Amino acid sequence: MQLMGKTESKVYLQRLREMSGEQRLKIAADLSSTVLQIAKTAIANEHPEWSSSQIQRELLRRLYGSDISSQICRRATQ
Repeated sequence: MQLMGKTESKVYLQRLREMSGEQRLKIAADLSSTVLQIAKTAIANEHPEWSSSQIQRELLRRLYGSDISSQICRRATQ
């Protein structure tokens, strides 16, 4: 699925190059936050009976895999 054509991509990349590092970092952080919220919403829709902590644990599992997410959750409860 292509969201932009060649012309739009070139314009977008040029605008990114014109931004400061701080501006680009803010855009990246905002996008990351949005993606995480979309993922949480999808998990909540798949499992409406789950608590927010169960949804968070599932998000961690999807992001980092079972082994790492288990370690994170264990450390958070200590």
